[in-house]
Amino acid sequence: MPFLKTKDKMKFIYLRYYNYLQHIRVMYEKQREEPCTARNMPMFSGRIAWGRQLYRKIEQPMLIFKEHPWLFKYVTFFRP
Repeated sequence: MPFLKTKDKMKFIYLRYYNYLQHIRVMYEKQREEPCTARNMPMFSGRIAWGRQLYRKIEQPMLIFKEHPWLFKYVTFFRP
């Protein structure tokens, strides 16, 4: 990506994150009734752990965006 300008790089990053969120949403919709849990976990605690894991997958990049608010000035928010 060295050939892209800063504005284009930020759009590229946000577009990748948007696609990642869509992937997480599809995974949630598929597994919400019967989530994948560890063999030795009780049903309810396994579901809670599964939900927390999905939340962490979403939260990690958002914390990076929060630490660098200057990134937002380059991106006009859109929905592809």
